Amino acid sequence: MRLGTKIALGFAAVLATGALLGTVAVYTMNGSVDRAVSLNSRYIPKADLAVNIESSTAKAMLGARTYGLTAQQKYLADAETALGELDQSITAAAELAKKEDLPHFAKTAKDGREKANDFKALVDKTKEVTLELAKVYAAMNASAAEMAKNADEFLESQTALLRSELGAAPGTAAVHGAEPTAGTAEPGATKPAWGKPVIGEGPAKTVSDADKLIRFEKVALISQVIERMGLIRVACWKGQAQRDMAIVSEAMPEFTIAETKLARLKEITHLAEHKHELEVITKDIEEYRHRVSEMLKLSKELAEVGTKRAAAGEALKLLAHDAAEEGVSQSKVEARTTMEVLQGASATVLLGLVAMIITGVLLAYFITTSITKALTRMVADLSSCSDETASAAEQVAGGAQSLADGTTKTAAALEETSASLEEMGSMVKQTAASSGSAATLAGEGRLAGERGSEAMIELAKAIQDIKVNADQTAKIVKTIDEIAFQTNLLALNAAVEAARAGDAGKGFAVVAEEVRNLAQRAGEAARNTASLIENSVKAADVGVGLAKNVNEIVGQSTAASRKINDLVSEIAASAKEVAQGIDQVSTAVRQMDQVTQTNAAGAEENSAVGEELSAQSQTLNSLVVALDQMVRGGTGERQPPAALPARRTQAVSRQITARTIPSQSPRKTTISQPKRSESAMAPARKSASQAIPFDDDVPNDAVILGKF
Repeated sequence: MRLGTKIALGFAAVLATGALLGTVAVYTMNGSVDRAVSLNSRYIPKADLAVNIESSTAKAMLGARTYGLTAQQKYLADAETALGELDQSITAAAELAKKEDLPHFAKTAKDGREKANDFKALVDKTKEVTLELAKVYAAMNASAAEMAKNADEFLESQTALLRSELGAAPGTAAVHGAEPTAGTAEPGATKPAWGKPVIGEGPAKTVSDADKLIRFEKVALISQVIERMGLIRVACWKGQAQRDMAIVSEAMPEFTIAETKLARLKEITHLAEHKHELEVITKDIEEYRHRVSEMLKLSKELAEVGTKRAAAGEALKLLAHDAAEEGVSQSKVEARTTMEVLQGASATVLLGLVAMIITGVLLAYFITTSITKALTRMVADLSSCSDETASAAEQVAGGAQSLADGTTKTAAALEETSASLEEMGSMVKQTAASSGSAATLAGEGRLAGERGSEAMIELAKAIQDIKVNADQTAKIVKTIDEIAFQTNLLALNAAVEAARAGDAGKGFAVVAEEVRNLAQRAGEAARNTASLIENSVKAADVGVGLAKNVNEIVGQSTAASRKINDLVSEIAASAKEVAQGIDQVSTAVRQMDQVTQTNAAGAEENSAVGEELSAQSQTLNSLVVALDQMVRGGTGERQPPAALPARRTQAVSRQITARTIPSQSPRKTTISQPKRSESAMAPARKSASQAIPFDDDVPNDAVILGKF
């Protein structure tokens, strides 16, 4: 195994241990980060939202309960505001459960939404019942006031009558308008107004003691009715104040007592006016009783709604409280787990550091031992190899010198060949240029022939058009001849008809004769024109035939020009390809010449390298001694390598890739000999790091230790 590989493996082992330790730490920290993120984005927001839901529910419960007790709108507004906050918190909880994938919390949010809807419905029901109860309270108070007013007026009227009757002596006349006893009422007696006894009207009558007792009983009965109604009203007020409708329910029998008193009062009342008053009072009591019953019913319904509302609110609060407790519990678990993981990570990192230190110490010991053994073995091998290197260097120098001589001769021959090929290439290029000119002229001739052929085609087409026009004209002339013939016939018919007409048709006969003459003259002219057109058509046919013959001859000439052009083009292309081939051959020869000269320079350089190897073999012996002292140690200081004798050798002044190629003439090329600098004659001193290669040393030095 190479030294670099051993060292690399040692460092790699240490780095792998550190990487493993870092990976464990990063993995652990990532787990802690995940738990912290989970705490921040899941459990803490979950607990916070649950607490908000519980708090909003409590506020809504308080506002709704206070509103149910006081019927004040500000408490209802507080409850509705709390319900809005509750709705927002439940919506946020559902979004959090969906975003963070919390199925149990999602179910809690869903159940909370249902319970919140139930609670809100009960709050709305509370509002509805409270408003209805307020209306009932108003109607009940109005009916109670009306009943009390009518009862008080009836009491005042009866009291006034009683005072009037008590002020009269037995058997004397009493106040007119007093209610007569049964069987004593007089017809036509004046009726008093509602609650207002009339004095001094109507006939006087006698008031007995029995009548006075009845009047006194009436006053007592109406007073008891008013008292009972007062007890009921007080019970209603007390029940409203204490929010205890049982007080009102306990007072409900007072209605029965009052009705009994009214029934007795009706029995002893005979005056229609007073009976009407009692009927009104009875209706007022019934109305008041109905309103009180409605109040009890609505109060009971409001209490039931309040109980259900409180139960729904408590259920929602319990659900939110459980969710909050669950969120807090999960947060505690995550925090505790994170703390335990971090403690474990700290212990793991500490153990890893100890293991990495132990591994590094062991690897350093084994790598140092293996390198020392390898260097000791290499020192022994280098000592035996130095002599062989010197002898091989002399052989390389001799062979390189012979190669340089042969390469120089080859380069001279290639130079002459290159000059000859350049002359041939120049001649072929001239031939290709001439062929190209001929091809150009042949192409121009071909183009001229093609244009002539096209012109003949146009001429033939024009003659053909003339022939067609002549044919059309002949047809027209023939038509005119036929018209003249028919006109002549018509003139003859007209003459015959004129002859039949006698003297009356003489003038018409003269006209017919003139028309006939004109028709004959037109027919004669048409026949002459037709003869001329026929001759023109024959001449056009002859011209078309001649044009076709000329066109064929021009076409043959054009085809021949095309063939000549193609042949000349092929000759030019062949000459061009030959010229290109010669250029390529010349280029290849020049490249061969360059390579040959480069090889010659390389051979000379190899010769110089061989001589330099001989000089460096002595340096190698000194380096072996120094390396042995460095590896094994010694009592004295390290001695530098002995000075090498100055030797004039031909050194390489230029690298192969940067060597300048001398300029070449078309016919003659001289090969420049490489110059040898005096500064390259002395061999360079080598250090221990150059004599003992590692993984990144140059290949030439690696050849020295190739056997190892």
